Amino acid sequence: MSCNTSLMNSWHSFSPNGRWLVFSSKSRSPYTQMFLTHIDADGRDTPPILIENSTASNRAVNIPSL
Repeated sequence: MSCNTSLMNSWHSFSPNGRWLVFSSKSRSPYTQMFLTHIDADGRDTPPILIENSTASNRAVNIPSL
């Protein structure tokens, strides 16, 4: 997937309709941050978008299962 980053991507979860993927990554920080990407009908994904203010220096992102 083109939304894949080079550093620690993990804890992914799909939306109920399968069109959105949320995942955590350390691509921009030593702490995990949450990212969101859209997947179109042909399986192409958009560049990942950072979900801001979802973490702080004293905690990591934990993405629940849908």
